[in-house]
Formats: sequence, structure tokens, C-alpha cells
Amino acid sequence: NPEEALKAQIRQALSQLQRDGLIFKINGKGTFVSMPKAQFDVSTLKGFGESAASIGQEAFSKLISITTDIPKDNVASCLGLSSGARVTRIQRLRYLNREPLAFDITYAPTYVSDGFGNADLEQRDLFDVIENDCGIAIASARVNLESMICDGELAGFLNMEPGSAALHIERTILDGNGQPLLYENLFYRGDRFRFGMEIDRAHLS
Repeated sequence: NPEEALKAQIRQALSQLQRDGLIFKINGKGTFVSMPKAQFDVSTLKGFGESAASIGQEAFSKLISITTDIPKDNVASCLGLSSGARVTRIQRLRYLNREPLAFDITYAPTYVSDGFGNADLEQRDLFDVIENDCGIAIASARVNLESMICDGELAGFLNMEPGSAALHIERTILDGNGQPLLYENLFYRGDRFRFGMEIDRAHLS
């Protein structure tokens, strides 16, 4: 049957496109074309805007909220703060080429955030604000990465289906003395983003 043979060829072609990552399926909704993934080089420590600019992409942020309060114990611990110390919590939705790519929750000790002044946190990286407005040099970061499943709220921010895959990056930004400046939880769309790096093998003597 020529019609059945043609359908089989189409199914085979679609399966191959899905294996190649060019299309994806959502149960009950259909088949969709995959968008190209942005790749940020993580060989050096950069802010979101810096990373986007390095690959020639347009980036901006939408400020969701900014509050100052006493943080949870795990946040205070990551920032090396004593009990009762206050932090500024900044939530931003990060856009790449006008599409939501990441949701960013950042905590800064008030001795750092007091220097932010009226900085435009939708157009500027916090790294830029800290180094140029606050006069504090950023030296390094402690980073953890893990895969996760988006809940309803996060999926809504990132314009994804609940249950979709995301990459969770936990990052503590340090000055030259090892003093924490920022504690960040970054959530990137799994279907639009990947990290890249070039690393050397350490030879043991």
C-alpha cells in the first residue's frame, strides 16, 4: 500500500529528527521545531549580559522583585553571615533574543547591596554594578550544577510546560579574600541552553 509506505517513511523521518534534537513532542499537543540552544562559555566567570555579548546575542532582564529581609539559614550560611543579618533578595527573569531563558534569584549582604544605589538592574549585570559602582573586585565563584524538573511557578516564568527539564546552577560569588558577595540560584531552560568549556587535564606528579 503506497499510502501506508509513505506514512511509515514520514514517521521514520520524524523519529530521526527527534533523535537529532531538531524537533520535540508534547503529549496531547503535537510536534514542534526545537529552537537552537545558546551556549555560554564557563571557562571564565561572567555575568549573564557578559556571556550573551560574548556570543553576539541580545540580553536584558525583567526585575520581578527586590526585597530586604532576614534570610533562611542556608542562605545566611552560604554568605557567611551571622544569625539575624539582613540580605537583599533580587528576582529577575533573564531574556536572550527577547525570549525568556533563565530565572535568577540572587541574595546580597546589605553591606554590598547598599552600594547598588539606583543602578538599573534590568539592563546591567550585578557583576558590573559591584565592580564599578561598589568598587569591589570579584575574584572567583563556587558553583554547583544539577538537573531539575520545573514546577508550575518556574515553568510559568520560563514559558515552559510544568514538568519540563531545567538546569539549576547554585553559585556563590567571592572577592579576593574569599568573602562571599552574592549567593545565586539560577534556573535555565533545558531546551534552550547549554554550558561549554575548554579544560586541561591535571597531571599528577
